[in-house]
Amino acid sequence: MTFLNRSIDEICKDDVEELIAAETVEDSTIEFKREVELDAAGRVRDASRNDIAREIVAFANAQGGTLVIGIEESGDDPKRAKSPMPFANCYDLAERLRRAVFEIIEPKLPMLHSKAVTTEEDGRGMIVFVVPQSRRAPHRVETLRDCFRRTGSESRKMTMREIQELTLAVAAGADNLERRLHSLAESFNAAVPALRAQMNNSVPHHNFCDIRFSAVPLADLWLGKIIGKSELAPVMPSIGYEILGSRTDFNYPWGREIRTGHPIVRGHRRTTTAGGSSMVLFDEIHCDGAVTIAAVHLTERLYFGWILSQISALLCTIDMVRTYAGAPDAEYAIQLQARVSGERLKLVGNAGFFDDEYRFRGDQHFPTYSYGTRSERSLLVNEIAQDVVHAAGCQLDLDLNAEIRC
Repeated sequence: MTFLNRSIDEICKDDVEELIAAETVEDSTIEFKREVELDAAGRVRDASRNDIAREIVAFANAQGGTLVIGIEESGDDPKRAKSPMPFANCYDLAERLRRAVFEIIEPKLPMLHSKAVTTEEDGRGMIVFVVPQSRRAPHRVETLRDCFRRTGSESRKMTMREIQELTLAVAAGADNLERRLHSLAESFNAAVPALRAQMNNSVPHHNFCDIRFSAVPLADLWLGKIIGKSELAPVMPSIGYEILGSRTDFNYPWGREIRTGHPIVRGHRRTTTAGGSSMVLFDEIHCDGAVTIAAVHLTERLYFGWILSQISALLCTIDMVRTYAGAPDAEYAIQLQARVSGERLKLVGNAGFFDDEYRFRGDQHFPTYSYGTRSERSLLVNEIAQDVVHAAGCQLDLDLNAEIRC
């Protein structure tokens, strides 16, 4: 079924109509609700809000799932999608319902995707919630004071033992994530001496600077064999952004046609030199969906656009990988490493919007970032870029309005 393999950003009228036409059966990953009950003032009734929150929590505490509101169910067991029940003001209601549900779930969900889908010419439609498996589980519905978990087509109350077991499993998952990010960092760091050896180190006042972005899916993905699959080559986009009223565009990478690649254990690595041997580009894609996009620079200045283009290349490559794996909204954790060897390195922009005192030095430490749906691209680019300029000592408040073109 195409519906379950599409990003929530792409779900449309045809997708929800397909669910009904196929008489889709409720199971561990999909649930239907007939309506949202409202009071006389148009507010979501507490009982309806709690019922929807229970389904969302149950998915988050299990393997994730999709809730579609506006479809009447059959009376058999398990229930099937029977007929459409579109309701008015679906866009406004979708946002109000999302806020109401979000507030009564604890701990707060790291991600909850929702979308109103118009199905009728008069603007009526349905609401779709896509709930990823949560890395902060177990969650509970505060107003019901219970945790729930999806089992088959039912969302049932969890026992204390199940809550304890899930807590331990989530902690183990966090440890596994840290180990996987560390292994990607070690893979790149081990390659750095050979990458630097390819560069012209005779230019005075130039320093080495390594910029690495690595990303790991928080859900289990498997790409199978990567070698020889052109559709699994890293994506090379362009990015447009705005600073102080000036619009700038950057393309990535440089030397895209001459990259050489070779297999690594359950993955593929590609490298190339660029900029007259002043830069080496490095990327890896692994069978488990992990991605690294990195660059080694030998320069006296680091252009802001270079970093933004790396971010855009990473996000587009993540989208390509998770779509290929059939999980287009799978959440990723992203790690940024920036390391300068020798003297401080100046951060500059095309339009001269950084002053001389803005410089990098030594190792820069950044938080782990989270990437969900494609609609989050611009916000995430701005968040990472803001941290980068702060790391260089710049207090500029960014609003890049970034546009990535894959």
